[in-house]
Amino acid sequence: MWSNTSACRWREPMMLNRISSYIKVWDRRRIKVLLWTIALGSAFVGSNLFFDNNSVQAEQASVSTKQVPVRLDGVLQSFDPPAVMIDEVTLVPFRPVFEQLGAVVSFDASTQTVTAVKDDKRIQLTIGSAIGKIGDQSWPLPTKAQLIDGTTMVPLRFISEALLANVEWDMRTASVSITSFEHLSPLKAKVNQIIGQIITPTMTNFQKIYAIHKYVVNHVTYDYVNYYKGTVPLLSYSAEGALLGGLAVCDGYTKAMSVLLDKVEIENIRVMGTVRAGEHSWNMVQLNGQYYHIDATWNDSDNNIRNKHELSQGVDTSLDYLETYNPTKDLGYKYFLVSSERLEGHTFPTSAYPKTSHSFDGVFSEAIPFGETADDIYVRALFRNGGEFSYGALKGIAKIDKNGERSYPFSNSDVEVSRFLTPIIFDDHLYYGVGDIIDNVFPVSLSIHRISLNSGEDTPFLDKVFDLKVSGKYMFYTAEVKEANDRGFITRNSHLRRILSNGEQDTLIAENIGSFLLHGNFIYYTKKGDSSSSNKTLHRVSLEGKDDTLLATGADIDHIDGYSEGILSIQVQKYIHLRNE
Repeated sequence: MWSNTSACRWREPMMLNRISSYIKVWDRRRIKVLLWTIALGSAFVGSNLFFDNNSVQAEQASVSTKQVPVRLDGVLQSFDPPAVMIDEVTLVPFRPVFEQLGAVVSFDASTQTVTAVKDDKRIQLTIGSAIGKIGDQSWPLPTKAQLIDGTTMVPLRFISEALLANVEWDMRTASVSITSFEHLSPLKAKVNQIIGQIITPTMTNFQKIYAIHKYVVNHVTYDYVNYYKGTVPLLSYSAEGALLGGLAVCDGYTKAMSVLLDKVEIENIRVMGTVRAGEHSWNMVQLNGQYYHIDATWNDSDNNIRNKHELSQGVDTSLDYLETYNPTKDLGYKYFLVSSERLEGHTFPTSAYPKTSHSFDGVFSEAIPFGETADDIYVRALFRNGGEFSYGALKGIAKIDKNGERSYPFSNSDVEVSRFLTPIIFDDHLYYGVGDIIDNVFPVSLSIHRISLNSGEDTPFLDKVFDLKVSGKYMFYTAEVKEANDRGFITRNSHLRRILSNGEQDTLIAENIGSFLLHGNFIYYTKKGDSSSSNKTLHRVSLEGKDDTLLATGADIDHIDGYSEGILSIQVQKYIHLRNE
């Protein structure tokens, strides 16, 4: 849930007076993970196989080679040569393991490269190299792929990363258990699939937490219908409901965050507390040795329900426009990596949980992410000017690096960034609009500038533009055109055009349009009627400007609102007809 007018009940036998024992259970779990790590080093930790430089490492490396029993989908395997542990890293024979997991394996003797292909995934390893490839992504390995008795041996953890299998260490039998993706429970399979999509091996823990939070908020919808009816099913309190069904209340959001964080070895705790309406749950995460709160539920503003709740309470509405121009849609960061003091509206027994840090309190404060590169997140940082918020000048565009450090890379205080055009990160440049505002409400046409993310050079790019969007290699924009109508009056029209980021191939797509939206391989746009007709039309055209198709016509068509689940939404005008008596 978003606002503090809503809450959810926990579906576990755990109340506030039992939280201390819960923390103790969590501590024992952490000790168990440490023992697993010492047993197999960076090969794997339970089912968590994604590491970075901050992961727990074995303090001593084994100087001997010992065989390790391996079970695949419950069946004890007989490999020749067998799986072995060398310097605390478990190595398994590439071909038999990958073939039993459904991959087709080949070996190129000239390059000493072994390749496995399963479905649309291609995996490559070169003997003597500590870098593998999964598709086009390079993956660092804990040790080099090597030949043992003429067989290519690879680190065990690579199996999970490559084919989304689950690998677990059985301390009782000192053996390895591999569960193929096809044999995993639906939830485990989904978790592996998600992590494979959003996590890369070079990510920092900050980047992993950011990616997981972003995924959960953007892929889970709060179960408001059942919540207000008092008929919330048990499934909505679970990670299964959140990740498999996409529908949950606070407990489901919290558990979904927890299982994903567990998978990438981010220590986390599920917090049980209260808000105005009752019981509520959220997460604590450990980052750089300090703890922070994340409330994914309250960071999810599904269908602007948060705004409706807050407006009903008389909360300051000066941030309403912030939601309107939010390119991350229903994703917020007010409750992301915050201290207990910044966790507004939440009550919980602070003595039962670790003390939190203030280190990230100001990172996402009054800011909206609008673009990302491999290492950085770009946000629009707001500043208070008296009692109102404004985006200010270019110094209001902030950069958050892979460690969560916030800086202001652009310092031109003479340029006012238009709040009516969301800045765009595209092709190593930042594009933003500059223009006058009518009564601080409506923008006139804008000048588009672009800044090199590498050099910081700021140059004009386009003039007299109303809107700018990106799809594939092209930028699409609506340009102001002044034309004389059949009565001799000058009118301001808007034409839709397509251009490359280097300014070449500036091509007309459609004339006299209202709004437009990019989705998939198509452009949806509204077209104004000419002087002889008040009707407006709705069209669809390919990104290449071909096959323009009329979808609808009518005088009340206003503008395109959005596209979701195969449904195109448009807003229509409602007229009040007056009659003289």
